[in-house]
Amino acid sequence: MVISLSQYVSLVTVFFLILTPVFSGQPSELLSQNQPAENTSSSQQNPSSIIQTSADITVYTNQKCSFCQKAKDLLKEKGVKFKEIEVNSTETLEQMKKVTGKGTVPQVLVNGKHIGSYSDLFFADMFGNLPKLLGADSSK
Repeated sequence: MVISLSQYVSLVTVFFLILTPVFSGQPSELLSQNQPAENTSSSQQNPSSIIQTSADITVYTNQKCSFCQKAKDLLKEKGVKFKEIEVNSTETLEQMKKVTGKGTVPQVLVNGKHIGSYSDLFFADMFGNLPKLLGADSSK
């Protein structure tokens, strides 16, 4: 059986998205999908995981999109402030397409530059590149 590169990337992405809570020491997340998400206030964050950035970060989202919620949760977990633009109209969708070249949410911009979707944030975090991707201040 031969699979295309895009099918392979999709399979790897799904694999990591499913197993991430297990690897991060939170297997209960897999079992409690219907419970409300924990509040990720700065007092509960691990100080070493906080990303100091003065970059202007924008996230195009949709209320019904689970990957949008994951992207926002990841940024909140890292203490990153961002502007959220809800894609809930044709006009907003066209604006997002014009800026990012993409028609799906979430889409993340750093200082007006498109950096990708949730999977891009996820893998950057997994490999330790998220601070650089988000324009982290080097003074930390």
